[in-house]
Amino acid sequence: MTYGLMQTVPLPIEAYEQIHAQIGAAQVQRPAHGLLVHFARTTEQGYQVVEVWESKEDCDRFFAEVVNPIVERFAGRPLPSEPVIEGFEVYGLLTPVAEPARQDAPSVPSQSTPAQADSPTPAAPA
Repeated sequence: MTYGLMQTVPLPIEAYEQIHAQIGAAQVQRPAHGLLVHFARTTEQGYQVVEVWESKEDCDRFFAEVVNPIVERFAGRPLPSEPVIEGFEVYGLLTPVAEPARQDAPSVPSQSTPAQADSPTPAAPA
């Protein structure tokens, strides 16, 4: 079952940015398996994080192994109030589908030197 999580945290968005950067760095060794969507926004009380996971188990595992240890190290002091966490079942999640490259679409070089940019591009086979 697809699982959603909304967490409202009584800290400034700058705290989110620092925690988010550390979590991003940790994903090199421990990827967020099952994470479909993550975003944050500011609120009057601080910030809010919304995530959608393939399952609650994937979410719980990532929080236990990666997020919670980082947040505990970051906090080091009591929060003004506890974060409010709401889990929910997700309905109607739409994600973009990658389209295959069209044969007639022009190719774009990733990087070119000025000399390469001036040279003619060979014609694509028909």
